[in-house]
Amino acid sequence: MGGLAGKMPITATCSTIAALSIAGVPPFACFISEFLIFVGAFQVIGNDGFYLLPTALMLIATVLSLAYALRYISHVFLGPTKFKEAKETPSFMRFSMLILAVFVIILGIWPTFFLNLINTLSFV
Repeated sequence: MGGLAGKMPITATCSTIAALSIAGVPPFACFISEFLIFVGAFQVIGNDGFYLLPTALMLIATVLSLAYALRYISHVFLGPTKFKEAKETPSFMRFSMLILAVFVIILGIWPTFFLNLINTLSFV
């Protein structure tokens, strides 16, 4: 595959947002969860050195997930076009992808609503 960004721009944009979010790149939604996991892990390391190895492995996994996300984006959407008849997805699929992409960005930029909701529910 390759070069699909020119033929499928909305799909390429939404897929890039999803891949970068899964890789934990700010300002996308999964960055907040990875950041909070690392903050908690570093706090526990200060009290107990047992968690040093799992935290180091999580850091390595985060870097590897960014590497495969970038590889996916470059191989599927960038580079020379290999499909002449590729076309954009149907409108209902584009609409669904756009809603999810916008939600991922909003959740990454404004996570406090959901964090407060989680904190409120965890003490009930």
